[in-house]
Amino acid sequence: ILGDEYGEYAIEYTVTDTNGRTAILARYVVAHDETKPSLNFKGEIAKTADVGASITLPAYEIMDNGDKANVKVEIYVMSPSGLCGEVNNNKVTFTRAGKYVIYYQVQDENGNVAFYAFDVTVY
Repeated sequence: ILGDEYGEYAIEYTVTDTNGRTAILARYVVAHDETKPSLNFKGEIAKTADVGASITLPAYEIMDNGDKANVKVEIYVMSPSGLCGEVNNNKVTFTRAGKYVIYYQVQDENGNVAFYAFDVTVY
């Protein structure tokens, strides 16, 4: 079994006794990816902002042990009233005072998911 390849592997044990009788026992091992992807942010997300202000979210690098091109990143913002919406163009505008939460959901092709949450207090 190669330690760096996922998949199903068969392991066979063959035993022969002194009379020449042979028995074969097969076992199957499944190696699958359980490592969550991650993001390496290239800057900080503001912790405070003024009402009416917009912030541009920092760029990030995707980290995963699989094909990074198949990692999906979704960004959402939850307003002080609890409404949640998707972030477009990496820009968030704050329309009222209160606590906003910016969420990142990162999922790789094997279904492993990581979450990030950042609070922004708007005055």
